[in-house]
Amino acid sequence: MKSVVIAYIAGMIDGEGSIFISKQSGLYCQLHIQISNTNLFLLEKIKEMLSFLSVKSYIVKSGNNVKKDKPWKQGWKLLINKKKNQYFFLELLEPYLIDKQKQARLVLKYSLKNIYDEIKELNKRGI
Repeated sequence: MKSVVIAYIAGMIDGEGSIFISKQSGLYCQLHIQISNTNLFLLEKIKEMLSFLSVKSYIVKSGNNVKKDKPWKQGWKLLINKKKNQYFFLELLEPYLIDKQKQARLVLKYSLKNIYDEIKELNKRGI
């Protein structure tokens, strides 16, 4: 059951999701993982699935729903934040991702924990 849930969420990330890094001020960067959709019910179900996997997430309204006098459906975003939570999520999904697998691998490869562990290993004394 768990692998089916993970595969479904990976499909949603591949199709409707984003994994990206935004540059804040100076050298500070922030990782973003989100799924955007106009179907709030669908995002609420995905949020429940994420909770089942012990991944915390939340849903917010996105954008303006009126463009050139034509009403559009309200958009929504399911967001996964907090670095530890994001890395755990990407470790779960990475084998199941297709389109966004390279992004997930890069984030995991260059996570601060991995960098810390590699530097610690390089700085070991002795043999």
